[in-house]
Amino acid sequence: MMKKAKLVAVSYIFAIVTALLTTAVSFAEATEDADAKKIHNAITLNDYEARAKNHEDAAKEMQTKAQEQKRLLEQYKAKSYLYGRQAQDLQGHAHALARKYDNAAKAHIKEAESYRGMAIQLAEDTFCIPPTKNEHC
Repeated sequence: MMKKAKLVAVSYIFAIVTALLTTAVSFAEATEDADAKKIHNAITLNDYEARAKNHEDAAKEMQTKAQEQKRLLEQYKAKSYLYGRQAQDLQGHAHALARKYDNAAKAHIKEAESYRGMAIQLAEDTFCIPPTKNEHC
């Protein structure tokens, strides 16, 4: 009976120690993950510039696609006899896509301007000395 009680006590202690170690390891990993996220989310001037450039490139691509759809729309209108019953559907589809791409381009331009503004603000906050901080720093 005594051996059984000791065995239960030892296994109980072992379970507690295992649970505590698992919790400690989990906490350490969570802390490391939080620190890694802070480092990963650190925004630099180059990050803002890169994001602005990506949005500008995307805006140019959307404008190109919109122009292509407008060109197709004109073709569908000018030569609708070639497309038969589908002509109106094709025209409507091309018009909708052109509008969609134009709106997407405007949104990308707006985002690029926003990131440029954030880059300017970060540059002013980083490189300007507070007592002499003015419009042009």
